[in-house]
Amino acid sequence: MGTRTDKTMLAELLYMTGKTGDYGTAATRYARLWTVKPNQQTGSGGTEVSGGSYAALSIAADFPTATLTDTTVANTGAITFPTATGSWGDVVAVTISTSSTGTTTFLHIADLDNTVTVENTDVFEFAIGAFIIDAAG
Repeated sequence: MGTRTDKTMLAELLYMTGKTGDYGTAATRYARLWTVKPNQQTGSGGTEVSGGSYAALSIAADFPTATLTDTTVANTGAITFPTATGSWGDVVAVTISTSSTGTTTFLHIADLDNTVTVENTDVFEFAIGAFIIDAAG
């Protein structure tokens, strides 16, 4: 079985981060948090965080434009969710999707390195460089 070309991986990175490339023009992409991870193959299932002022975040401005030699991109700005006004539960996964709510196309589904319990007044944030998208993986 072969591997994807550098050009294909670049197109995927640009598409996932909402930049213009071979797969289309710039579009809004959203980071969404999950207490149960959606199915990696189908994108179905999963339990998204809800309530307590939770909202998905637009992320395109938080990522650089990838180049042909890149197989990964990392956020260049902090990705900070709203302050929780109630318990969000144990966050285990993050997705990048084409919409901020409801049924959507998931472009990236990833486990967090560690489960994060978000309670009232907590702020969930990906520090600069902490959200890494790997087109090769």
